[in-house]
Amino acid sequence: MACALTRTGFRWTAATGATVTVKVIADNTTITGAQYNDQDLPFQNQSTSFKVVNGVALLLLTLAGPPEAVEIVEDCGGGQTQHLFGYEGEFHPILGFTIVGN
Repeated sequence: MACALTRTGFRWTAATGATVTVKVIADNTTITGAQYNDQDLPFQNQSTSFKVVNGVALLLLTLAGPPEAVEIVEDCGGGQTQHLFGYEGEFHPILGFTIVGN
């Protein structure tokens, strides 16, 4: 299975209708909320999934945890991931990703 997202500058692009799964990899930081295109998303096991809408939409992840090493990845299936964002020794309560469906 291949990754759905492609980095384009400060944005990510994907085919409209593609399913994207985003996962938080960290020791203690957890997802406490997720929203895409102004709609709340279900989340469990440190991940959330959504279908890409046509045009520009924002993915928001709300996180809770201590300052630590955190990596946000796209789960591409078959054990393959793609790095979206990461930080170390910090805490970011809300992360936003601009996703363009085409």
